[in-house]
Amino acid sequence: MYLKRRGAVYYYRRPIPKKHIGLWLGPSGKPRKEWGISLRTKDRSTAIDRMEGAARQYRTELDAKLKERADASSAASSGWSFIERMSRDEFDYWLECQEYEEQRTDELEWQQENDPLWAERTALATETSALRQKREDAEIHREIKLEERRANAVPIMDLFEDWASESGKPDTVAAYRSYLQHFTDYVGKADANDVTEDDIAGWRNTLRNGGGLSGEKISNRTINGAYMCAVKAVFRHACKESRRLRNDPARDLPALRVQTKAKLRPNSILDDEALLLLADAMEPGSERLSPHRKSAKRWCQWIMAYTGARVLEVAQLRKEDIGKKKGVAYVRITPEAGKNKTECARLVPLHPHLLQQGFLRFVEAQPEGPLFYDPALGRGGRLASQAKKVGGYLCERVRAVGVTVPQPNHGWRHRMETMNNRYELRDKVVRQILGHGQRDSNEGYGDDELPTMLREIQRIPAYVGPGLPPFDPDAEVPAS
Repeated sequence: MYLKRRGAVYYYRRPIPKKHIGLWLGPSGKPRKEWGISLRTKDRSTAIDRMEGAARQYRTELDAKLKERADASSAASSGWSFIERMSRDEFDYWLECQEYEEQRTDELEWQQENDPLWAERTALATETSALRQKREDAEIHREIKLEERRANAVPIMDLFEDWASESGKPDTVAAYRSYLQHFTDYVGKADANDVTEDDIAGWRNTLRNGGGLSGEKISNRTINGAYMCAVKAVFRHACKESRRLRNDPARDLPALRVQTKAKLRPNSILDDEALLLLADAMEPGSERLSPHRKSAKRWCQWIMAYTGARVLEVAQLRKEDIGKKKGVAYVRITPEAGKNKTECARLVPLHPHLLQQGFLRFVEAQPEGPLFYDPALGRGGRLASQAKKVGGYLCERVRAVGVTVPQPNHGWRHRMETMNNRYELRDKVVRQILGHGQRDSNEGYGDDELPTMLREIQRIPAYVGPGLPPFDPDAEVPAS
């Protein structure tokens, strides 16, 4: 057999008969003694199937070489005079070529005259050859297209980096990065152009059935508001802003249905619940609590009670965010300290009851930086995660005293609205205190007047009772 293997690839190789040596020349110009061609496969059975084609190629080349030599010999002499100058071996070789050509001509003429299907077979062979060539051309074209697509592929995480470079919110970027990487690992596609709506829906269903990054069960609300929100934001940016994608596969995918829970009580912390929570804040707590956690337990509930600020806004307060202006002590709630829903800084006056309890003295004794968590514990610069842990701890304290308000920490914010209605505070001023958005363009005029806001806050009765610090409305406010 002429089947040979070089390395892992099979070749068709056969010795060239002595009488034909000289027809093929090697790279150095010397006659080749062996003819061969790669069968382009590592599979033996495939190689055997391809041997017939290789043999035909050898025969075709041999025919061409013989004809080329005969034509060259014929052109070198006119008439039959060139035969007289041949050696015996050269004459025998020339004669063999002539006989071979005559034999081939006779066979072709015989087929044309005696085989009724010759024309049909010839046409079929021609058509088959054309179809084979068409398939080969299509395969080459497909490979070229695939290479072009690979060269122009857009990785999903590249789209994320485009979005992240314009987001400007480090904690959001850090959270979204983990969501997009989880999605990328699930999809397993190198090119974002290949991502379909079904891919995203499949990932979403995996989250719903198998859990999130931690492997624990997560709610539809979390999937919609965190995981899917990240994917939708990145793909929307890739289509609308960076223009790196033509189609947004997440655009028409509806959100998961979130079941509405029956409302069994108000969202606001009630009067007796407020006293319970503030009394609990006065308790020293476990000895295992860190100094920062003890400070959070002591002051955060009180600050939320008198300002209606969001729990993260309070948990991420820094020493430099506490100050005085126009004789009014305030807390400065700013996106510089961390996550801020409106991305707008605001000053909120401190109720005199807080000052009488020594809040300013507490602040003065603290080092620079966050008051209620240790920034050294924030992994990868994600300080908001530490602030969230403070919020989680405060939520635990709310449940520990038996308060069942739906959103434990947010209940203070709802209570401030309740106080607004109960004591008929100026609505516009309360909105400034709470940091609510403007209802119309007129609310945007005028500065946040600290004395004006303090006047409204002081209309709210101080929280006093068993286990709570006393309040003297006529006492002089401590300087620090």
